[in-house]
Amino acid sequence: MTEKKKQHFIPRFYLRNFSIQNDNKTIGIFVTDPMKYIPCGNLKNQSYCDYFYGKDLTLENDLADLEGSVAGIISQILKRGTIPKKQTDDYRYLLLFLISLSQRTRYVADTMNEMSNKVIETVSKGDPYIIKYLDAFKVETKEAPIIALSSLKQCCIISLDLNCRLLFSNIDRKFITSDNPVIKHNQYYSKEYTRSHVGFACKGLQILLSISPDVCLMFYDDNVYRVGNRRDSVINISNPKDIDEINIFQFINADQVLYFDHSITEDYIKALAKDSQAYMRKDRIVIREYQALKQASSKKDLLIHALPPVTRRDLNLSFVKILKKAKRHYPSPYDTLGMYRDPQLLKETDNI
Repeated sequence: MTEKKKQHFIPRFYLRNFSIQNDNKTIGIFVTDPMKYIPCGNLKNQSYCDYFYGKDLTLENDLADLEGSVAGIISQILKRGTIPKKQTDDYRYLLLFLISLSQRTRYVADTMNEMSNKVIETVSKGDPYIIKYLDAFKVETKEAPIIALSSLKQCCIISLDLNCRLLFSNIDRKFITSDNPVIKHNQYYSKEYTRSHVGFACKGLQILLSISPDVCLMFYDDNVYRVGNRRDSVINISNPKDIDEINIFQFINADQVLYFDHSITEDYIKALAKDSQAYMRKDRIVIREYQALKQASSKKDLLIHALPPVTRRDLNLSFVKILKKAKRHYPSPYDTLGMYRDPQLLKETDNI
């Protein structure tokens, strides 16, 4: 059991694609707070916690099996420059890996614990006896990663309709990654800040994951966006601003650390830090309170809404356009069902 004590929430096979000179052993590192540039660090010792997924190793072994299947798929993508066809097993495995990676990180686990504490603080602030003890303890569950991954199957089923493009850098500018590498965005709802729109069922969802310094995957709602030419599965990026934009979002999304290969200079990574500074999250979770309608008993009930903060920066990429048909049917902010790509499928997954 001790040989699996060190459990990586960012797989090593994935980080090896960003290794220095492709040596599979070292990697460039930038620590965000305090800012520190490390041009060559030990790859093996990155993004892990002891028994992060539990001592019984059940989840750790399941994730290892998934990584074993996906490592070959990603290797073929990088070798051939093509993505698996939609509805194939390889496409499903790739999507499953991407979704699992978005939910298995330390950032997500810490977010769940922060949500628990903020909810407790909110409901307790009217009780003078409880409030004076809140600073003395914090709620934390070591099973947060397991809980976060419990809906993995439903999220994957809901997301199977998403299309995918391979973004390829054919210039000197390269992609970076992080300890929270899956970027979820929604350009369609970019002006609507009252709630989050990056759930896997949401209309207009965009998911990006850099899989090497030269290649980034982009899953997206093709009923809302046109990404490049319709017939092209590969987008050759020649505008460095597009790569900078994705890298800035990687910075915004990161928990504590950015990763990259030898092509990324200290000046470049610090320029990204400066450009992303105004959009960095101050909290992992935002609590909103609503006064419930008065009941016959005239008792005042409080409705609490916990949600991730909405990124105020829009993801503007030169090769992504919102379709005219989508622009004609912007859903109302009050139309809850209108924000989902397939409300019926969402109901069916409730029974899984």
